Amino acid sequence: MGAITAFTYTLLKERVIDASSSEKQKKIRLQCGDGSLTYPTGGIPVSQALLGLPNSLESLVISDSYAPDGYFYRYNKTSGKIMIFQPKISTGSVATHTHSIPSGTDGGGGTSGTTAPSFTGGAASAMTEILSTATPTIDINIVAEGF
Repeated sequence: MGAITAFTYTLLKERVIDASSSEKQKKIRLQCGDGSLTYPTGGIPVSQALLGLPNSLESLVISDSYAPDGYFYRYNKTSGKIMIFQPKISTGSVATHTHSIPSGTDGGGGTSGTTAPSFTGGAASAMTEILSTATPTIDINIVAEGF
């Protein structure tokens, strides 16, 4: 079983932003994976040349970053790769606590036990990169600008 090494690029729309500098905006469909190729840790490389922006990729926005597959896609400009994330599954415990119920109320006095979940993690750890053993089939749209 090999790893995903590249995207297939399909140009959906193109417009010139600045004719004097040849700056363009392109909407492109990226596809890769066949359900058997694995995800490479750190992301899948994006080719500036295949985007049709060989000189400079000024920005890349994933227009459907929450794709129907449940993954979240993010472009890492430093590495030039699209990374895939999934919600982090937190583990936790259930704590039991009690409430005093005064005499003469519907509870009749005594205590009542209830449970409340307690989880680890938080907003800062809500997403995690998918595992290198994952075999995603990717079909996303991007908007890229550059020249």
